[in-house]
Amino acid sequence: MTSRVSSSKFEKLEEKFFPSLLQEEIKKKYELRIFYLKGAFYSMAIFSQQDKQTEIDYRNYNEVKPNRMVPYSLPQGIEQKLTLFMHKMLLDTGSIDMIVTSDFKYVFLEVNPVGQYDMVSHPCNYYLHPLLYPSNLLYECPVRCDNSWVICPDGSLYKCREIAGNEDFKVGYINNDGTITITNESLLLQYLEGADPLSDNNCIKCKTYPICGGGCVHARIMKKYYNAKVNTCAYSKEFIEKFISVYYESQRPV
Repeated sequence: MTSRVSSSKFEKLEEKFFPSLLQEEIKKKYELRIFYLKGAFYSMAIFSQQDKQTEIDYRNYNEVKPNRMVPYSLPQGIEQKLTLFMHKMLLDTGSIDMIVTSDFKYVFLEVNPVGQYDMVSHPCNYYLHPLLYPSNLLYECPVRCDNSWVICPDGSLYKCREIAGNEDFKVGYINNDGTITITNESLLLQYLEGADPLSDNNCIKCKTYPICGGGCVHARIMKKYYNAKVNTCAYSKEFIEKFISVYYESQRPV
């Protein structure tokens, strides 16, 4: 974490102290987090200067009133310099931190070669997951996504459209100011975590799993937590060989 150090503090330092990186303070207009992937840049501006708590370092997070974060387009010249730098470092990917000064100069701070792509992907709607994982990754019902909701006319929230309106499966509601209140956290966690098909040995061993992604999430919950006698498998399981044959024939050159 970066902090401001006054000259009076230097006078109090002992002869030996913990290794530290000291530099001249840079007056920021805003901060940049840039995710680099094989020549492409996904940049985000962080408006940390409007908050005393985060003006030195945005990582001193204000959980009550978070910094505004928006997509950002880098100047072409900056992208060229960063691309050259990443090539010289032999890095295909990484998260780059920069500062834009009050007179619009770009200052490089560091690059994290681990990546941390989701920090820009989620706030900026870059949807980077398909770029980082194989395109044929398992399809799975959006019910298990934490940002997927079924919204009824009265503002009540459900995870699955099949049971929308059934008060027993209501997980929360939307407030007038647009925020969300969760009223049934245990049920929500059942959908998000408890219905994971990878925790089901039958799914793991099934040859259809890479295609169906585990079948119906709601049916899995009903069977696991409410002892319902339902089939969690997707309809494709019974006809998988026929589906593959039809698909193969449709892709063959005439």
